[in-house]
Amino acid sequence: PPMAAAATGRRLLADSRLRGVLVGYALFAFTWQATAGFLPTFLPASKSFSPAVAHAGVGALFVVGALVKPAAGSLGDRVPRELVAPAALTLGALAMGGLVLAQTPLVATVAVVVFAVGLMSYPPVMQARLMDLFPEESAGGDLGAMRTVYIGVGSLGPTYVGVVADYWSYTVAFATLVGCLALAAVLVGVFGR
Repeated sequence: PPMAAAATGRRLLADSRLRGVLVGYALFAFTWQATAGFLPTFLPASKSFSPAVAHAGVGALFVVGALVKPAAGSLGDRVPRELVAPAALTLGALAMGGLVLAQTPLVATVAVVVFAVGLMSYPPVMQARLMDLFPEESAGGDLGAMRTVYIGVGSLGPTYVGVVADYWSYTVAFATLVGCLALAAVLVGVFGR
């Protein structure tokens, strides 16, 4: 019902912790969608790597992500989630920086694998942490509303990279994604406690 959606929105926006986490999560989603959409173009266009290297990088992103999510979720059950989530984003930001600076296919591939570990470790840990932060009586609706916002913002990531690449370069676009992840790590570290 519209009244329930409005109440959920007001509740999420009234809590400064949830606002900060929402912005951090949106920056994560923005970076994830941008990378998934443009990594196969970035590697040949900016690095002059072969299409095979680009496709291997994209494959690694998804395969590593599928493997790391259960392990990350388990880690988040044993180590405080409010520590694991920003650490995962920090690892992702550092690896994305390594990818932007990479000069060889091997270094770029390693950077993509480490990026995937950091980036894909975040969702299971942070979604569990969100359930800790939401009131029990509205946790499902709150998570649904938050996901709607951060997925919506995330969907703009590929458009952003395309526009920045047209006006400047793919390197500039991907370098700014490093900043997005770094800011996300700070926000989640500060507001996710």
